[in-house]
Amino acid sequence: MPRHGFDYYCGQRFSASPVLGITSATVRNELQHRACREQWQQWREATKYRQSKQLLRQANLSFTKYALRLSMVDIIILSGLLTGHADLNRHLTLMQIRTDAVFPLCQEDEETVLHLLGERSALSAKRVNILGSPNLSYEELGKVHWCALLRLAKPTQRFEPVRGCAMWGCALGPLKASA
Repeated sequence: MPRHGFDYYCGQRFSASPVLGITSATVRNELQHRACREQWQQWREATKYRQSKQLLRQANLSFTKYALRLSMVDIIILSGLLTGHADLNRHLTLMQIRTDAVFPLCQEDEETVLHLLGERSALSAKRVNILGSPNLSYEELGKVHWCALLRLAKPTQRFEPVRGCAMWGCALGPLKASA
């Protein structure tokens, strides 16, 4: 018996018009918007994620689309910058991998994302060139496009992947299993 569609056997034609006057695209769009609103509310109400909240002040679809086009190494660098979970001495000290959180070049402040991208004097000329200001707060960095953050961070060579490292963005070399 030949294969035919449902409408062939029932003798009825089905159209793509909505039954209740609402198209499936409208329903799908409304569900996506509702999910985004609920996620954003949970994000605002969460008591964790201090640095991420300082840099991610609102949902931005164009930034998300930009990030999805990045290479894996750039995604690792960007996510480290946005979350504070970068291979910088402050985070590595919290993880008990390093003993000193001080930035090795200036020996003055802790090596954090804010210090590296917003305050470090060695980058002030590049910051003015890329971002238009010699010093930036977390609030100001949160308004900067992620492309500019990467353009500022990558030349510092603080995020160079090490050959054989289990995590591409790891600046420490391969991690060894503890006995």
